[in-house]
Amino acid sequence: MPISGGALPATRETPASLNSPKRYMPMPYQIEKRSTDPLKQALAVFDKGKPARDRAWEDCGTDADVDACKAADNAALTRVREAFFEVTSDRNSKASAMSADLHFMRRIAELPEI
Repeated sequence: MPISGGALPATRETPASLNSPKRYMPMPYQIEKRSTDPLKQALAVFDKGKPARDRAWEDCGTDADVDACKAADNAALTRVREAFFEVTSDRNSKASAMSADLHFMRRIAELPEI
């Protein structure tokens, strides 16, 4: 039975789950090589601001100070994660990029291109 377009009929060979739009991991030949420069730059900004953020943590005296330090750390890390997503958006969802840890992102930044 020829199919003129649209979804495949659900049979034993083509279950309905194959018709649902899913994110898939692209094959290596489908991935455009990308520079890791945006991630390197974001990490450099993160590292440059670390001494000031550390001093702010040392000077914390109230709950409001702690909240401000947490917010500053979170904002700095979010900028790095956004750069990581920019570099890996062809193979990563925004949610997975925003959950990447700093050590992993540093390892990715060491690559010349991905």
